[in-house]
Amino acid sequence: MRSIAQDGVKMLTQAYWDRHRALIATAQRRCEAASLCSFSPQIGQCYDGSLLVVGRCTNGWEPLDSGGGGEPSPAFSMNDVERFWRTPRPGEGYRFGRSAFWQVARRVANELAGAQPDAPGWAERIAWTYKLAPNGSDIPGVVATTGFKLRTFQLDAARCLLGIELAELRPANVLVLAGWEGWAADFSDTLGGESLECAEANGWIDRWTRIGRKGPSVVITKHPQGKPDRRSVVSAVVQRMRAHGAPDVVR
Repeated sequence: MRSIAQDGVKMLTQAYWDRHRALIATAQRRCEAASLCSFSPQIGQCYDGSLLVVGRCTNGWEPLDSGGGGEPSPAFSMNDVERFWRTPRPGEGYRFGRSAFWQVARRVANELAGAQPDAPGWAERIAWTYKLAPNGSDIPGVVATTGFKLRTFQLDAARCLLGIELAELRPANVLVLAGWEGWAADFSDTLGGESLECAEANGWIDRWTRIGRKGPSVVITKHPQGKPDRRSVVSAVVQRMRAHGAPDVVR
């Protein structure tokens, strides 16, 4: 099944969103949390297939993605990432520019494009995905009581959804800013399986591979929060991606 294009933007198919809604419905039945944030995938208005960024879920987020009819309303759009880079989002005080995750994503996206590290327009060229997270902002103790349950029961569904995202978005490069142990290792089959190569000990990069002969280059790094010298990891990531060549990307 081909992905749907709307106003020139790469979209995910209805089959994907059906699975996505089923996951949310299961979560609402099995978790004590009154509400959940599903972090539906975000695709930039000018997505060019160059990069999909994958991250771990946060401990909570507001406003919430209810996962109602149709495609779930997103927690934020890719346009928000640059719009609120320095200026806090209204009612939240959150600035994307403070996030180590987004700082690394911006540098990698721009370096892949041959642009300056802080050049604008990068967020609209990429796609980004998380999975379910509890809403920890208004329910005392919800993170402690539901966080582990969410991770445990949604794992198979999350693997399936990530596999569909890779197939439909067809990125040339996949950057997983989540760490290997305790996260990406659980997605190893989806992210390349036995072809994943180990990086040097104590380095930023944990694993890398090319999925198939024409598939995306995958680089898995430790989460950048609190890590020094982020510029060096960006260079190492892009070097690994370019070493695999340039597979066919979505147009």
